[in-house]
Amino acid sequence: MKKVILLFVSIALLTFASYGQEVTGEIVGKVTLAEDGSALPGVTVTLTGQTWGRSDYVTTQEGNYRFWKLPPGNYDLRFELQ
Repeated sequence: MKKVILLFVSIALLTFASYGQEVTGEIVGKVTLAEDGSALPGVTVTLTGQTWGRSDYVTTQEGNYRFWKLPPGNYDLRFELQ
């Protein structure tokens, strides 16, 4: 009887623990100059996707950009510098 109760509680805990999980991803990168590899700040990075729509991010002083909590899908990136 104890084994049956323990099995039931284990299954219930596993089901509860996996209930609130999301499937998301992120796109992270760094924009650099091809000639010397130095960081390029101020670049507007535009992300577009079928399930996401459109989002813009301006690179940091280190040239970094990041888009997080993205649903699964295909995305395009566009880089622009004034």
